[in-house]
Amino acid sequence: MTTSDEWIDDPDGTFVIGSRALSATSSPRQRTHYLLFTNGPEQGRRIEINEDPVVIGRSHEVDITLQDTGTSKRHCRVVLRNARVRVTDLGSTNGTYLDDKKLEETAILPPESFLEIGSHVLKHEFRDRAEVEKSDQISEELETAQKYVQSVLPPPMNEKGISIEWTFVPSSTLGGDSFGYHWIDDDSLALYLLDVSGHGVAAAMHSVSVLNTIRHESLPHTDFLDPQSVLTKLNDVFQMDEHGGVYFTLWYGVYDIRTRQLTYSVAGHPAALLATGQDMRQLKTKGMPIGLYPGAPYRNETAEIDEFAVLYVFSDGVFEVRTIQGADWSFGELQDKLLHLRQTEASHSGEILKLVENLTGQRKWEDDFTIFTVRFTSRTQ
Repeated sequence: MTTSDEWIDDPDGTFVIGSRALSATSSPRQRTHYLLFTNGPEQGRRIEINEDPVVIGRSHEVDITLQDTGTSKRHCRVVLRNARVRVTDLGSTNGTYLDDKKLEETAILPPESFLEIGSHVLKHEFRDRAEVEKSDQISEELETAQKYVQSVLPPPMNEKGISIEWTFVPSSTLGGDSFGYHWIDDDSLALYLLDVSGHGVAAAMHSVSVLNTIRHESLPHTDFLDPQSVLTKLNDVFQMDEHGGVYFTLWYGVYDIRTRQLTYSVAGHPAALLATGQDMRQLKTKGMPIGLYPGAPYRNETAEIDEFAVLYVFSDGVFEVRTIQGADWSFGELQDKLLHLRQTEASHSGEILKLVENLTGQRKWEDDFTIFTVRFTSRTQ
């Protein structure tokens, strides 16, 4: 049974709300036809379809130009006629496909169907214009926030016998990952990565706020050489009840180049991994995420850093993924893969990203993909 809030497409181009019929042109919701790019460099772009024909192809003289060798100069034409979207192949070399079927002549493009043009796939959306405009505005805000987050991340580092490089791929909805490293004094290097709960602009901005607090050492009466002291003070300052209900996990460590000792403390974050020779050790401590409970305890642990050891610090977006076969990957499987990469000298963060991309078959992420690697060389370098 149809309720008063449900729309049903009728074969004659009208739409039904409950027992009332309205034509597409008289819809009070001002629904509009769009083609949405679902893949490739144009992903997320929308084309509005109306009674003015839109020609798509590789030529710069058509309405929509696609940089794609599989697309002809004038590939196909899309237009709205009698409340229906119609697509016509214009004699393209490789053909135009509607839901995997090659077009032989003009065909109707139903809502929710897919149009294939070369390597591009476009989905036919029939949506409320105001809803689309709001979605586009949110996308613009996410893009602006994403650029801001990336602008505050540190550059790669190579000094005092330590080299650090990283890979950060924000999710489509922008998660709450951020990270950094800085010298507290001439001999002590702070290393940290945090992950704020939730997604979107608010999570990203909260993450940057915490990042700046750590980077600028702006917590009063706090010894930044002491990780558990830093986590305790952050938990005092960033209680979720006072910060929009969000909390965050954090891995924070301090490396002393004189003693080659790494002191670290963890607040609900995945363990970092320390590779030495053929061994891989988890660096973790028990501690609640920051902001959940006032007065939550944190404690330090230490690790001796051998020459040529490698430290991997990352967020859960690196391993909480699903493989092409549909299986959930695990932290242990990531650890095994990193140990293998370490043995083949292919342990840079970019190689790890490629590994997970091949494992999952995905290029867009449901959560931020964040990892930085720290290489420790000789004492005297």
